[in-house]
Amino acid sequence: MDAGRGGRLVASLRAAPPWEHGCENEGLVETHLSWVLLAGPYAYKIKKPVDFGFVDFTTLERRRHFLEEELRLNRRLSDGWYLAVIPFHGAPERPLLTDDGAPPFEYGLMMRRFPQSALLSANAGVAMDEPLVEQLADRVAAFHRSPDAAVAADDTPYGAPETVREMVEGNFVHIRALLPDGLLSRRVQRLHEREGARFEAFREMLAMRKATGRIRELHGDLHRGNIAIVDGAPLLFDALEFNPSFRWIDPMAEDYKKRLSIAAAYHFAVV
Repeated sequence: MDAGRGGRLVASLRAAPPWEHGCENEGLVETHLSWVLLAGPYAYKIKKPVDFGFVDFTTLERRRHFLEEELRLNRRLSDGWYLAVIPFHGAPERPLLTDDGAPPFEYGLMMRRFPQSALLSANAGVAMDEPLVEQLADRVAAFHRSPDAAVAADDTPYGAPETVREMVEGNFVHIRALLPDGLLSRRVQRLHEREGARFEAFREMLAMRKATGRIRELHGDLHRGNIAIVDGAPLLFDALEFNPSFRWIDPMAEDYKKRLSIAAAYHFAVV
């Protein structure tokens, strides 16, 4: 399905919703990777047929696969909120949820919906207090210790020193491509040199963490925009499905991202 067909499908779903629960569509949230239709107590995500290098959704099979991965990964953290991958039959101009005997032309992910005001990123100053910070930390730590956060096999590249370095090096490649020669470019070069030295200093520790089973399949994108407070409890959602290297990481890496995000939210809550 090309972008034009995807747009027609979304327009059709908004104009004549086929949902069995009968709710009129209440809005559309669009990102560079997906469309999310809001329909009463539910939301439906459809992946765009895009290829940005770090993510490739250009074939129907890849979109179906990554929706199924999204369902699997997020059920570990938010059971009951991610419901099913659903096939769309018929045509973009008249999509059906019932099997018409022909192969599906597209897939979507059905989820339960919470209000946008529940996001920490939307309401951090009100939502965050010390007990909630502790509750969130306990939730993340329990997930990191659980069987749901599977340990990376020894024969995979995830968490190996070279893999960690490659991901960091990729940032410099993309940054340099955007910089003209000058002071800022020279500063980036010095930063790159310092990064190389620090990597060598930590190479042995990274290898030890990998060898002792510290690399696990985690959330991969845990920041305030992917945490909501629902019924007084933290809900972690939108785990990173499209690049395994981003989620098969050391808990220290995910904790670091979380601490930066939550520390900022907590600052606004207590100051």
